[in-house]
Amino acid sequence: MAMNTRLKRGLPWAFVLGSSLAVQGQYTFDYDRQPYTWLTDARAEAMGRANMALAGDLRSLATNPAGLAEMNGVQAYFRHATPYYLFEQSTFMHAAIGCRLTDRLAFGFRYDQNELKSDRLTFGDPITGPVESKDPRGVFGAAVAYRVAKDFSIGVAIANVNLVDKNVAQPHLDCSLSNVWNSPITGPVRSSFRISTGLENIGSARVDRTEYAQRGFVFSEHYALPVISRTGVAYRVAVHKGWLNDSLPSLAFTTHVQFDDDLTQRYNSAWRFGGELEVCGILALRAGWYSGSVNDYGHPEANKSDVSAFTYGFGANVPLAIISGNKWPVTVSLDYTSLPQVSFGTDDLDPFTDKHWERFQSRGLRLGYGLGPLLKKKPNG
Repeated sequence: MAMNTRLKRGLPWAFVLGSSLAVQGQYTFDYDRQPYTWLTDARAEAMGRANMALAGDLRSLATNPAGLAEMNGVQAYFRHATPYYLFEQSTFMHAAIGCRLTDRLAFGFRYDQNELKSDRLTFGDPITGPVESKDPRGVFGAAVAYRVAKDFSIGVAIANVNLVDKNVAQPHLDCSLSNVWNSPITGPVRSSFRISTGLENIGSARVDRTEYAQRGFVFSEHYALPVISRTGVAYRVAVHKGWLNDSLPSLAFTTHVQFDDDLTQRYNSAWRFGGELEVCGILALRAGWYSGSVNDYGHPEANKSDVSAFTYGFGANVPLAIISGNKWPVTVSLDYTSLPQVSFGTDDLDPFTDKHWERFQSRGLRLGYGLGPLLKKKPNG
């Protein structure tokens, strides 16, 4: 009896989540229901899941390609995330590599992979028995950034979505602009203001696929990624007391706010806030909050129309390149994030355990070699 009750409670959740992954006959896609493939790096996730206005490096490739212009040397980034929602055996990874080639030009490549697996969500067939549903998703992408002026850069990224080993979506384009105003003061207290804006999923990559399953069932998938505009502003103040190195801030604080607006549907608009406290350019404490609209599928009595959550995390950076004066041009950064897995139904409990969703964990590793562009300008004469 208990099992039947739990199964009945689980079916609406499976339907709601499954509808967000592929909705028959509609063009709809809920961005915040896909927080592990479609969004950002572990650092940005800790700061309200936003990085448009954060200082740029390889971690900005997915959402703010213009930020690549601030990257130093060659960088590699790897991120791993824990399973989510009902898919307790799902796996996720994100990998990227890029470099700043000259003072003005930088580029990068990324690959995301998400495979949804579950022992609890099985589909029974009277003849063949239960069948596990697997849905691997991959995103290949490339980005290029160009510094137009001293503090102004532009970036363009192109990505292609792959589902179940089939390329079923057209490439979609992202673009962004970033501008930084640095305080003219070169004393111990220095500040900067940054603004970035961009459009994501230009062309709105569409998925149209029909599969003929067992026993004559036909599965149709028909949706599009939303076209989202993002605008972020950030303010940073740093105190340089030379505790560790004159080039590293002794203390620094960054705060930022970002607004996302879905241009193709009424969902996915969101406000995101975050802050970061750095010590000696090595340790960073981060926190943030976001609130966004999601699709309630016309049933507000059962599904949420808005979701919000408090996020936090920390980072550790080993800037050997700066400390050694580029004698050992290596930088290693670790990022960790924890944020709640908000439910999208009015019932916040996991239907299989009667407990609240476990917190989502995300970890990132960034490796850098070099300080500045790879190709140096030749001296005049």
